Formats: sequence, C-alpha cells, structure tokens
Amino acid sequence: MSLRACGEGDLRPHSVCALAALLFFVQAAAAQSELNFPVAMRGVNSPGAVSVFNPSPYYADLKIALYASDGVLRRSAANPVAYRIPPRSRFAMSPAEIFGTSAPAGWIQATSSTSGLQGLSFSSDGRGGVESEESSQGLLDQVIPLKDAGSGATILLTNPGSDEARFTVIFYNERGVQIGRAADWIAPHAQRSVRALGASARVYADARVVATAVVERPASVVFVGGQAVDQLAAARIVPHFVGGNGLNSTLILTNPTNSPVQVDIRLYNNAGAPAALTPAAQWRMTIPANGSASADAALITGSASGPVPVVDGWLRIDSPNAALNGLVIVESDRAATVIPVQSTPLERFVLTIPGADDPSATLALLHTAQGARASVNVTLSWPDGATAAQQTVQLSPNTRWSLRLSRLFRETAALSDGLITIRSSVPLYGMAWIGGPGSPVVSAINPQTLTPAYALEPSVAAPRILRIEPGADVTPGMRVQVHAANVGAGDGVSFVFGEQTAPALLISSGGDAVFQVEVPRIEPGFVNMKLRRDGIDSNAAWLRVLDADGLLTETLEGRAFYQKPEVTDTGWDSSQRVMTPVRRARVEVVDRATQRVISVSETDNHGYFRALAPKGSDLTVRVLSRLRGLHLRVADNTSGARLYGISQEIDMREPPQRLWLIAGSQASGAFNILEAVQRGNDLLALADRRITPPPVTMYWSVRNTNRSGAVQDGFVGTTFFSLSGATAFILGDPNADPDEFDDSVILHEYAHMLAVRFSKDDSPGASHGVGDVLDPRVAWSEGFANFFSSAARNDPIYRDAKGFNGGKTLRYDLEENVPPGDRPGYWSEASVHSLLWDLFDDAADAGDEVRFSFSSLWEAFADLRNDYFVYLPYFLERFLARNPESTDVVRSMVQLRSIDFQPGVRPSVTNPFPRPIAFGQTAAGEVNSLTTRRTNLSQSAHFFSFTTSGGPATIRMDIEGLGRGNNPAANDLDLYLRDLTGRVIAKSDRGLSGQFESISRVLSEGSYIIEVRSFSTPSQGKGGAFNSGRYRLSLQAQ
Repeated sequence: MSLRACGEGDLRPHSVCALAALLFFVQAAAAQSELNFPVAMRGVNSPGAVSVFNPSPYYADLKIALYASDGVLRRSAANPVAYRIPPRSRFAMSPAEIFGTSAPAGWIQATSSTSGLQGLSFSSDGRGGVESEESSQGLLDQVIPLKDAGSGATILLTNPGSDEARFTVIFYNERGVQIGRAADWIAPHAQRSVRALGASARVYADARVVATAVVERPASVVFVGGQAVDQLAAARIVPHFVGGNGLNSTLILTNPTNSPVQVDIRLYNNAGAPAALTPAAQWRMTIPANGSASADAALITGSASGPVPVVDGWLRIDSPNAALNGLVIVESDRAATVIPVQSTPLERFVLTIPGADDPSATLALLHTAQGARASVNVTLSWPDGATAAQQTVQLSPNTRWSLRLSRLFRETAALSDGLITIRSSVPLYGMAWIGGPGSPVVSAINPQTLTPAYALEPSVAAPRILRIEPGADVTPGMRVQVHAANVGAGDGVSFVFGEQTAPALLISSGGDAVFQVEVPRIEPGFVNMKLRRDGIDSNAAWLRVLDADGLLTETLEGRAFYQKPEVTDTGWDSSQRVMTPVRRARVEVVDRATQRVISVSETDNHGYFRALAPKGSDLTVRVLSRLRGLHLRVADNTSGARLYGISQEIDMREPPQRLWLIAGSQASGAFNILEAVQRGNDLLALADRRITPPPVTMYWSVRNTNRSGAVQDGFVGTTFFSLSGATAFILGDPNADPDEFDDSVILHEYAHMLAVRFSKDDSPGASHGVGDVLDPRVAWSEGFANFFSSAARNDPIYRDAKGFNGGKTLRYDLEENVPPGDRPGYWSEASVHSLLWDLFDDAADAGDEVRFSFSSLWEAFADLRNDYFVYLPYFLERFLARNPESTDVVRSMVQLRSIDFQPGVRPSVTNPFPRPIAFGQTAAGEVNSLTTRRTNLSQSAHFFSFTTSGGPATIRMDIEGLGRGNNPAANDLDLYLRDLTGRVIAKSDRGLSGQFESISRVLSEGSYIIEVRSFSTPSQGKGGAFNSGRYRLSLQAQ
C-alpha cells in the first residue's frame, strides 16, 4: 500500500498521501492548536506523511516547522512554512514536500490560531506496513507500556516549548520493580533519546514533553505514545482483536498506581456483520503496582500450546475504577500496528485513513450499552466538505458492526479523497483498519477527539466534475464530454476555463449528468476547468492545453513561495520569516530569445504548478503578482504599473527535476498583498458561493508614503481601496508606515470596498481609535471592517505595524468586550467589532453563548444595502429578523456593551441615531469640533430625522452659548437639510459666530435629516474651520 497526497485544486502527481477521513466527534477545547509530530521525519528510507484536519467552518492557517534534534530549525527550501486548510478539510503532504528537503532526521511542529485541529503522522516501514501516530501537546506525567519490547525500543522525548524542560524516566519490570532511571534536560524544541528497559517507562517532566517509544518488532516498527496516568475507568474496550491466518494480537496492560489491580479480560468473537456478542473466552490476572502484564489470543483462549486460534473480535477489560494504561499490538509476518485501549465511548470522533480505497479498509462500530438502539449516520463528503453520499446504520444494544468501506459506498474515488463523518445517537467505540485475516498488511486507524464545532456542509451539494472524455489533453475548439454529479436537467450550467466561460450542452441526465462543451480559444499550457451551476462552481479539473505545432512536449513542475515576516506585538520580525505558498497566481513560460510567452499555467493552493515547455530551449519561468485573469493583481504605481514577479532561467537541454521559485524581500510584499485579498475572497465564498468579488488593481511600492500628491511618485496618503476606480493603494515606505505585510490593515480596507459594493457604507471616514465616541456611522463602518479582517484571518488580534520597517504595532483584541479606555456604546468601534466577533467565534466569553456562521452575519450585512445612516442597531434589527430565536441572547450581548437595545421596538434604542423630531418641537444640544479638531465624532455634528406629508417647513437653529470651546470667535454653527440618501438639499451657513441659521423650503412627502454642524471643510469655500456651541433647534410647518 502506498501513501499519496491530494486536495482541492492539488496538482501534485506523485505526492505522498491523499488521506480520506472517517469523522466521529467528541468535545475538546483549546485556545489554539499545537500539533507535535515527533516521528514524522525518520529518514529517507521511511517515507511518511503529515495529516492535519480542520473541523471548523472557516479557513485555518497552519505554520509548520521542522526541527533538528538540537532544537534548531533545519535548513531547507521552505522552513518554517505556512499552509491554509479550507473548512472541514484536511491537509496531507509528505515532509519532503512540505519543506523541500530529504533531511534524514527531525521532528515537526504545526501551530495555528484556529482551535480544534487534529493531526496524525503516517510512516511506512518499506515492507507494506503503515503506522500512524497521533499528534500530541505533551504531558507532565505519562506512562509508556512496553512489556517485552523494552530491549528493542528507544524512547524519544520531545520538548515542544520555548523553554528548556527537565525530565526523569523510571523503568519498571513486570513485577513493578524499578530497574533503571534516566534524568536530564531538553533544550527548547529539541529531542533526546533514551534506551528503553523493562516492561514500562514512567516519564516525569517540569514542562510539557511528548514521549514516544519507537519499538522494533520482528515485522516492522511501531510507535507507542505516552499515556496520561489519571484516566479512571471500570471498563475498557479494544474494538479489534484478531488471531490466526498469519495474524496475532497481544494485549499489554500497565498499572501506574501504587496498588495491585485485578482485571477480567473477555474476548468476544464476532467475525461477521452485526451479531449478538457472546464471550468466546475470558482471562483473569492481577497487575502489580507499577507492573505490567500481557496476554495474546492463544493465552486468552486457552490455546497457548497450539497454533494461534482464528479470532476476529474485540476485548472487554473490567477492573475496579482505577487508572490503567494499555494497548494491543497486532502483528503479521510483514507488519505490526498498535491499538490503544479505549476507556470512553464517544458520540463523535475522527479517524484518518491512508488509502481508504484499499479493498480491505474496514470500519468497525461497537455498541456496548444496554437499552436503546444506536442510530448512526455515516456521511461521505468531498474534500471541500460538500456532501457526496449518506448511509444510516442501526445497531442493536451490545453488538459490534463492521463493514468494508468499499461495500458501504460505491464512490470509491471519493473514499481516497474525501471525508467520512459518523454521528451516533448513543456513545460508541470505534476504529478502522486496513488489512486483516489473509492479508499481510495490518494498519490500525485509531480514533482522535474532535471539537463540537464541526458541522456538515449544508445538504445542497455543490456540483462535481467526475471525469472528462476522451481525457485531459485538449486543444482549442475541441469538444469534450464532462461527467458531473449534483447537476439537474433544469439547472443553468456553463463551464469556466480559467477566466473564460463556455456554454454547455446537456447530453444525458440519467444518473450522472453528461455535458458536451467546446474548449475556447485559450493559451497553451495548463488550465483549470470548473462547472458553474446557477453561480456555484464545482471542483477544478486540470486540463493540458496543447499547442497547434505540437512543440510543447515537456512538463515542468515547480513551487512558488514568498517570504512573510512574523507580525508580532512589537512589530515586524524580519528575522523570523515564514515561507508562504503563492496561491492561484499566473505562471508564464517565456522564450528567452524572443521574449514571447509560449505557455501559461497557475499555481494551486500549495504553490505547486505544472507548465508546458519545448525541448532544448533556453526559457524563463516566472510567476506574476496577479491571478490568471486580470481581475486581481498587484502592480507598482511608481514604475508604470509594472507587475511584480519571481523568475528562474532554465536550459531545457538539462531540465530541472523541480523548480523552487522564492520571492525576494521586495516582491514578497506584493505577493502578500495578493494573498491577503484572496483570503478575504475565500471568506466571501463561505458566505455565498455565488458572490463575484469586485475586480481590483492594487498599487504598491516601497516609495508609497503617507503624504498626498502624485500617486506615480508614491504620494498616496494612506492605504485605501476604491470601488469606483477598481483600485487600491497600499503604503510601502519602510521609513514611515509600510502596510504590505499588515494583513489586518489590508483586509480592513478591503472590507470597506465590499461594504460599498454589497451593503451600505455612508461613513464620513477620518481617523478613529479606541476610546473615541464616534459618529455612529463611522463606528459601524470601522467596527465591521475590523471584524471582517479578523474573520478572514480567523484571528481576533488586529495588528498594524508602524514606524521604521514596521517596528511598532497598533494592536486590538476583538475578544475584549470593553477594552481599557473605551467608552462602550453604538458609537464605539470596539463595541461593534467585539460584538460581531462574539457572534462569530467559538471562544467562551462572558455573555457569549452562541455562535453564528459568517454567512448568517453577511446576510444581515447585505440587507443594509437599501438603508441610510447605517449604524449598529440597524444591523441588529436585520439580523434578528432572520434569526428571531436568538433575540434574548443577542439583546443580552448588546446590553453588555452599554447599549439599551430593545428588539421589536422602533426605534430599537432609547437614544436613536438620527434623533427623531416632530413639527412643533424643539431640541437643544451642544456640538464641538474646536477642542478635538475632529469632524467624525458624535459631538462634531448632531443629526435629527422627521417625516412630512408634504408642504412648507421652516427649520431654525439659535445659538445659546459658546460650548466647550469657550471661544466667541469660534461659535459659528451651520444647518443642513438632507434627504434619506444623505444628499444635501438645502443649507444655511451664512451666519457668523453666535448668529442663527434658518432653512425654509417646500418639501415633498417623505423623511428628511437635519444636521447641526460645528465645522466647515475646505470644499465648502471657507478654508476649513472648527467651532463649538450650544444650540436650540426648532421645526415648524408654515
């Protein structure tokens, strides 16, 4: 059995492991994910794979580092390196592919700000066996059962932390007598190895340590991870115990306590599909304090003197309610595997299976409880989380059910490239395995815990391309037939080739749909084709577009990365750069003699690409700072809109085995900007796959500074996006405020563009910060932009590096409901962004009892598109109109931020914006921009709303005092009348300091806004001025 790698949009032809996953769920919680793989990279003769599953409904950013045994990062093409895992999907890749190295030794650590990630490493011994090892965060006190393996085992002690760890290992024999001891210290991120002795090892440490025994069995190598010593239980289960036909199983139990423990072992023999479970044999033994004991199939069945009996069943181990550690080793003459003893049945847990399309791949579920039947839902999902098929299994009490996966689902291709989710009405034990009686290969797949955040993709499945006939080699004008799933005869279907759309002709709709499509005129090279059904895209199918002359006969493979500095609370750390794949970027092959582009391709989600080339030519391969199409690109505004790129010259007389294209420090900034906006678009696709993001050309240069002037000279003023111009300008001057690596800032500004395109943003803008009592429109606009930025990064920390080379940081934590110095209310951007984040995230905060999908928040956000003077209460009203069942909890969350929100009442707050005023009424107040020199605070201007059935109206404002500015020369307040769109229809600004203003006008039926303003701007012809004053406003019908 070989290990392969795969994934949505993956181009790698000979990768190490495409892993299907069986998913059951259990509860787990962590602030973030730290996955340690101590044996993932054991040498070039032990190929393996690292698999990380993301159960969350959002993208997870993973940082992966390869350490040498001394704790130093190994030198390689890409180390450390970052990858993105789509929601409900898994990342699977060999260490050699991850890091671009075949280093003979080392260990791997993967970290993410997303909690609940699950990791496994797989290693092949070269003899057909595949052994898995669950990632670990480490323990302070743990036991490794060894039994008769001690003399052939080495214990690896891995320190995953940033401080040194001191450890002590005590070895015991079967009788519980100490026979050896080792004590030392481990440097940060380092490993130490200790030769194992005896039947068990107890490992103590003053900091978290990952302990793993590497056991040399006669057939192969197995890994035994350290087990916690405080897991009390009276019953334990081994779901799979086999013997005979070349297989033998051995149970090993270790007692970590200071008192003897008596255990009763019952073997239930159940070789078929569901059947009543009757003990076939049983065995009783007493395990001494700190001692160990073992029993194989022959001993348990009383056949110790004869051949190994034929057994295919499971074990139940009963004892007093005490701590007990154990495992089963299953061996053939060619392979061995480890099955940990299970002490807790689960309603949900996860299994990751390498090569799930292996004919022997088997799933087993064990229902040991009395009483209720178990109803088990088994769902097959594609790698992107879309549902492919479902089955329901009924289990009677006290039965085991097992079935080969190929019999459970016909979609064998999906089994090797997808996810299987199992949810049970009652807790179960379970596992999976590859191999068994009659098979020399035995590989156990053991359960992993999983957070409850995982939820299946909605039942509306995305279309899927299944196969293309006659094949993936095409030419423009050629007609191909595409077999697809989840497409109906009445659906609107087209095909997208890169950026070009082609119509489809439905040929057959019986079973899988079959379409005929003509390949459009497209550049030679590689292109991804997608089926688009009513605006929703399918998976990508890669086509090789041949040239008319037939000269492009060679295929180049490569990967493209850029270098991203760590952004910390103290600014950019350029000494800590993470290699990041260049995703979905245009790849060109250029003839160096003629400078003609001869083929085109694009990178996938891992930065991998293929490109077509002729034999014997001098070529340049380059990756550009744009997508294949022109709708998203990064250009240098100070160099005639030149694109950035990474290139390598090659001689096709000696073609390279693989290209590694790595951007330098300057080009890396451009590729990071491209990546940041793609992350925003990824989030949009989770809200609604039919959304088409706006096209944008982003201009960035290291000459772009915060001075305003000619943009071609770099005087861009600030970082901003413009929907009307389909452009953005990004600061880059390293001596001022560079933003090219400030993902928080880029996504914040992009969110403003999206608000204008898909919702409503009528904010007057200007500077803002925590503690400001803002114009409520500003608070909503900036708070939403902060939230969108964090949601796209799945990280509540907002960092904006400033100063020389980004040496200082402006930092927000969206988890803080009321940050220090803030004045909560709907006028606070912190109140807005923290509330939206609490509605979105899964962290347990005070008053945060719910979690909503981004799509549900986006729907309410988009509902604001026809509103005016938008502020937080308008969003809440729209949101609860779609989610009325959450009214009480949302009201409580809002009121924690000092907002008296009353759902169902209009206006929904006691101090609404704008403030209502009726004909015949007066209103008094004070406005002030003089002491703050600000135009966007709530005190800079006051707004009132009124409704009329039509007719003449008079609005008068009398000044009644100087206000906080206390300056008679700066007491000039102005009066504006606006319609609901905010358009000024009348104004009175002729009065001087202390003088009244008045507007008289015949109005049409409708609603209007009155503004009392304390400032004027240069555009008003006054050169700009700030004032303060107390006023009295009256509204009269003439």
